[in-house]
Amino acid sequence: MQADELASLLQGAGAERVRVISHSKVSCACPLARWTHPKGADNHPSFVAFTEGKHGDPIYACQACHDEGSVRDLLLFLWSKGVEVFHWIEVLDAGKTVTKQEVAEATKRSERLLASAARSDVQGFRVMAPVPAPLTPIVERLATDRPWYDYKCLAEADAVPEIPWAEYEPYVGNVPQYALDRGLTEETCRVWELGHDVQGKRLLFPIRDRRGRLITISGRLYTKRCPRCDGGFRTGCGRCGKPEADHAEGGDCEFKSTRPVCEKCGLGEPPKYLHRKGFQRNFTLYGEHRGDDTDGRVYVVEGHLDMLRLWQAGYRPVVAVLGTGVGEAQIEKIVARWSKVIVVPDGDKAGRDMGARIKHMVADRIGVTVKVLPEGSDPGGMTDFDLQELLGKPPAQTA
Repeated sequence: MQADELASLLQGAGAERVRVISHSKVSCACPLARWTHPKGADNHPSFVAFTEGKHGDPIYACQACHDEGSVRDLLLFLWSKGVEVFHWIEVLDAGKTVTKQEVAEATKRSERLLASAARSDVQGFRVMAPVPAPLTPIVERLATDRPWYDYKCLAEADAVPEIPWAEYEPYVGNVPQYALDRGLTEETCRVWELGHDVQGKRLLFPIRDRRGRLITISGRLYTKRCPRCDGGFRTGCGRCGKPEADHAEGGDCEFKSTRPVCEKCGLGEPPKYLHRKGFQRNFTLYGEHRGDDTDGRVYVVEGHLDMLRLWQAGYRPVVAVLGTGVGEAQIEKIVARWSKVIVVPDGDKAGRDMGARIKHMVADRIGVTVKVLPEGSDPGGMTDFDLQELLGKPPAQTA
C-alpha cells in the first residue's frame, strides 16, 4: 500500500488533519480520541500510520494515548463501535470476508481500548456508552454524554485483594479520646468503624473499596512521645550524633538533620501514618464505598480526618486521596462516578499543588473547583461555621 492510499483510507475512516509525511508514513488526528484521549479529541495530531509493519500490513501508533497495532485492527474496532468503515476494511483486505468473530478478537487484542470501552456491569458507576449492538456491516453510531474514563484503571483497582474482617475486629469500637478532641462525634466514629491500637498509640481507619470490601487498615499516630517506651524524641546530627544546640556556627561539624530517635530506647520515630503492608494508596479513595449522593458533585480532600469532618458537617459525598500525590486510578474513579469535583486541600503549597494536579488530570472531562484555605489551615481543623463560609451550605442528600 502506498502512502497516499493509506491517507485516503484513514480519511475515509473519519480521521481528521490527514497528512502524508513520507513515502511510508502518514500522520493525522487520532481516530481513537473519543475513547482514549482525556478530552475526547486529538487537537494536536499525535497519530502516525506506516504503510508496512513487521508482518507486512500497515501499522499505527499514537504518542498521546499510547495505543498501537495494525491498521486493520483499528478499522475493525471502529466498525464494532458504530463507525461506518466496512468499505475500507474491504479495501484493505481486497474483498476478503470479515467475520463477526474476527471483529470481536480484534477488539480484544487492544488492551487499552478494551479497558476504555463501555461496560454495563460496573456497579455504582455511570457507564460511558451503551454496550455495542450486535456486530453487522453497518452499525448505528453510539452516542453518549458521559466523559471518557479509563476502565483499565478501575479494573486494576478492583483487583486489590480483600483482607479478612477478623484482622481488624479486635480494634473496632474502642475509639481513643484523640478522635473526639479532633472534633469527631461518637456517631461518626461508629458509622466509619474507627478503632484503637492501644499498644501502637494509633487511631485506626478501616478502608473499603467502592464495593465495600475491606482492603487495608490505616493508622494515625496520636502521641508525640515514643509509643514503645514513652520516651521523648530528639534530632541528632547525622555526622557526629550530637543535638543541634551543640553545633556552634563556624565549628568543626556542620549540623545535618536526621530522623528523630527516642532518648530512651534509641529507636527511630515511627511514621505519622502507617498502612497495612502491601496497600496501594493511589488505587483507593477513602470513603468511596458510601452511597451518599446529591447533585453529582463530590468533595475531595487530602486526609482521613479531613474527610470525616466534612462528612460529619453534611458535605457529602466526600472522599480522601490520602496525601497530596494523586494517582491515575483515583482520578478515573472520580470522573466515572461524578460530574463535578470540589477540591478542598490544606492551606499550604503541597495542597495548592494537589488542586492544580487534579485539574490537570481531570483535563476538563468534568467540572473542577479548587477552594483556597488560609495558610496553615486544613479542613479537618475547621468549625462547621468556617466550612459554611468556605463551601456554602451543605448540599441536600438525594434518596
